[in-house]
Amino acid sequence: MTKKITFYINNEAYTVNIGADTDGTLQKELEKYIPTNKNIDTKALLTAYIQQTHKLVQYENELENIVDSLPII
Repeated sequence: MTKKITFYINNEAYTVNIGADTDGTLQKELEKYIPTNKNIDTKALLTAYIQQTHKLVQYENELENIVDSLPII
């Protein structure tokens, strides 16, 4: 079963399918940065996107460092 979540951006409702989020983890993580109970503006949405992108880049760099430190067999 797929789950849908509605965001309110610039006074418009956007309902998106977030897939099979059976334990609600994805929804909770999304709602940390993009609230579903109030309207946000484009600037807030862009800020949330940049924060998450920055976090992803940090994780990718950490993973790359870990992989580089593994011995070659």
